[in-house]
This record gives sequence, C-alpha cells and structure tokens, in this order.
Amino acid sequence: MHKYNKKFGDIWLRARHNALANLEAAEEASKKVVRYEIIISFLIILPIASTILAKSCPFFSRWDVLLSLIGGLGALYFSLVGFVQNARKKDEYHRRAHSVFNNIAQKTRRADNPTLDEKESQYLMRFLEEMFETAKSNSFEPSDINYNSGWKRLQNMPKLPFGLDIGSPKSKGKVLTEKSNIEQNFQLYESLNTENVHASWVSSFNFEYKRVLDIGAGSGRDAVYFASRGAQFVVAVDSSYEMLRLAKQKHGENKILWLLDSLPDLKSLSTAELGSFDFILCSAVLMLLSEEEQSASIRTIVKLLNEGGTAIITIKTDDTNNAVCSLTPDFSRVLSEFGAKAEKLNGNTDLLKREGVNWTVYKITK
Repeated sequence: MHKYNKKFGDIWLRARHNALANLEAAEEASKKVVRYEIIISFLIILPIASTILAKSCPFFSRWDVLLSLIGGLGALYFSLVGFVQNARKKDEYHRRAHSVFNNIAQKTRRADNPTLDEKESQYLMRFLEEMFETAKSNSFEPSDINYNSGWKRLQNMPKLPFGLDIGSPKSKGKVLTEKSNIEQNFQLYESLNTENVHASWVSSFNFEYKRVLDIGAGSGRDAVYFASRGAQFVVAVDSSYEMLRLAKQKHGENKILWLLDSLPDLKSLSTAELGSFDFILCSAVLMLLSEEEQSASIRTIVKLLNEGGTAIITIKTDDTNNAVCSLTPDFSRVLSEFGAKAEKLNGNTDLLKREGVNWTVYKITK
C-alpha cells in the first residue's frame, strides 16, 4: 500500500462526491424541464379551449377569448424563456461538471501505484488539488440535498479505491465540499499582469482591429488587455456565472461581450451568430478536460479561427510529469483536418512561484 493512499483517497472521494452531486442536480433540472413543458402544453391548450368554450357558451364574449389568448401566450413565452431555458442550462452545466469531476477521480486512480516515488506523488497531489479547486470555482454549486443524495450513491458502491470506508451521509455535504472562494480567485487573477503572465508571446501580437475570443476568461484580465490594445471586438467566455459577474462589474462592457459558456461546444457563440475570430486565447482550460473533450475543443477552436488567424493554448505541466497534463495525442491530427499547424513556444513562467509548475504554450495558425 502506498504511504500517500489516505491523501489520494480524500481527493478521489471529494471528486467522486462532487461528480455524483452534480449528476443528481442535472437529473433534478431535467425533471424540471419535463414539468415546465407539461405546463407549457397546458398553456397552449388553454386559449384553444377558451375559444371553443366561447362559441358554445353565450355568456363568454369575444373579449374573454382575446384576453385568454393574450394571457396564455404571454405565460407560454415567459415560461419558455424564464424556466425551461434556465433548467436546461443547469442540466447541461451540471452534467459537464459531473464529467470534469469524474475525470479528476479517474486521474486520482493513477496514484494507486506502489511504484510512485516521493516527487511524483507530491506533484500528482498538488496537480489534482489544483484541478479540483479550479473545477469547483467554474461550476454551479449543487444543493445540499444533491450532495447528500450523492453521498448515498457513494455508500452503495460495491468497492471503493484506496481502502476507503465511508460511514453515514455528511450533513449538507459540508465536510467534503467546502465552497471555493471565487472572489479570492478573482483577486488572485487580477493581481497578475497580462504582459507578465503571457510574456513569451503577447508582445509579438498586434491586436488592433482584431476580433478576439478569450476562452476561460476568468476575471477578464486578459480580455481587458486585448481591448486596450485596440481590438475591434472581444468576446470573454467563462463557465462560472459568479466570475463573469465580478468581471463585468469591475471592467464594464466597453468592447467586451461577456458570455457564460464552456468547451467543447461553445454553443452560445453560434446562437449569437458572432462569426469567427482573428485571435483566440485558451489558457489553463484544456488541461481540465478528458482526451475526447480536448479533441472536440480543439476542433471548435480551429473552426472559430479566421484564415490567417492565430490561437494560443496554454497548459500547466512540468518536465518530469509531462503525461499528467499533456494534450491529447490527436492534437496534430485534428489540426491537420483544418489545414492548421502548431508551434510549441517557450513556456510562460509560473508567477505564483509554485514548485515544479511550468507552463507550455502552443501557437496555432490557420
């Protein structure tokens, strides 16, 4: 048995618990969609029934029918926009969070290996903890009921890794699922300077009159920098509603469109008909996705890139554990499908001075 089994077991348990809690939340949202659609169906039938009733009952006037139609269609509109879309969005995001946390749990299973040395174990623990915190800050928070239901699912699993033995449900999920301090992360991102964070490439680009997309925009620090450098238009995308709220609150809307969305699909960009971009930044995002999601994400990025455009992808890695954070083996093949090519640049320095942490930068041109 590996001496770090207890620590790795705790990471696995938190990740798996969050995965199941998000699955519970997604299923709950899906049920709401069905209920709301039933109500909408009733609201569609209501004005039709009122019209029939008006013809058969002399005490109903034409105004009764008109008002019923207006009320029914108005209720239909607000129900569709306000409830169904919100429930569907929550369903989608909770399912995505379920996938991300499951991915972390699967990566944790790599630690169930007695041949791991001290340095590899410490690096893997630090990497998994950072992945977990990033995932927590970029996902909707399930309810306490969801967490407790997720815990019950864990208890019903036939066998747990790392010799784990879990007891009764944790009250409201608080023991294993402390909320990430998004405001603290926001201040941390804002304390760093774009020119320093991206020193290996940013000074060589001319952003004037360019259409720019920042995927995983976080606090909006980089999006604001691009706008200040003369970009025609900047779209800042992030999967955290709270982070976007803080970013918009601090930086405003001047030449920046803030969107709640995430890879691999970025569906809101198609919905808003925003077209393609001259420059795309995807920093510290792909490393949180599975290989299949990475391949789909790279396709999305290249499709959104104009001919002659440039995309920058950064991932966290180090020389001794390169495989832990590596891009999908399909990276080059996916690029070749679109006639794009990649160049590996000098890595960015980790400004938080975390031991063993380096950044790898890929420049994609089309």
